[in-house]
Amino acid sequence: MSSNGKLFGCEILLRYWHKRYGSIPPYAILTISEEAGSDDKLNEWIFATALDDCKRIFDCGFTDLVISINISPVQLKNETIFNILEEKLREHKMNPDLIEIELTENISIEESDEINKVFARLKSIGVRLAIDDFGMGHTSLTYLRSYDFDTVKLDGILIEDIHKNESSANIVKSVIDLANSLDIHVVAECVENIEQIDKLNELGCHIYQGYYYSKPLQLDQFLDYARTNIVSKEAAD
Repeated sequence: MSSNGKLFGCEILLRYWHKRYGSIPPYAILTISEEAGSDDKLNEWIFATALDDCKRIFDCGFTDLVISINISPVQLKNETIFNILEEKLREHKMNPDLIEIELTENISIEESDEINKVFARLKSIGVRLAIDDFGMGHTSLTYLRSYDFDTVKLDGILIEDIHKNESSANIVKSVIDLANSLDIHVVAECVENIEQIDKLNELGCHIYQGYYYSKPLQLDQFLDYARTNIVSKEAAD
């Protein structure tokens, strides 16, 4: 959500509901899949399904919405992922500039010729690149130096007490100023109250994500939610 109350984008999340154990978190699903030796097939299915969901969102009229899809650097080394991405963009006639591939900083990205080629290929396809959980890892600035990111998503640890912790506010302000100088969007995650929003707005961050606006929703629920908000990509530019 942007600071003027208009919906800017959304993030597609992996969820699985087990009839006995309830909600199974993504890391557990992926770990079990990896141990079973089926992680490539599962990742390919997840990625293809996420892109199909993007198409459905755009078909409902939300053609300016930036949609983020989480993926790890390890997954990006799978050639099939690129084939799926290019095929789905072509099949669905989607604007690649509205698809954002989001990598978490919690997973180390080792700078190498191979990963440089991976990121260069993504940029050549035209999709956006985002880094999640930004600001607390020791590699944050290295990533900005080495790779052409479009968005940084501020670590929720910095956001939770930003309205009452001067150190958190100063760190966030520094990241915002740096990102602005590099023409990178900044998104604050884990936003849960108006005090956080007021402080973030004061510091110059105008795009927010968190429970203050909505809990995670099923696709049909999200479409109903989106219909109550004016979608505007330009609002946060």
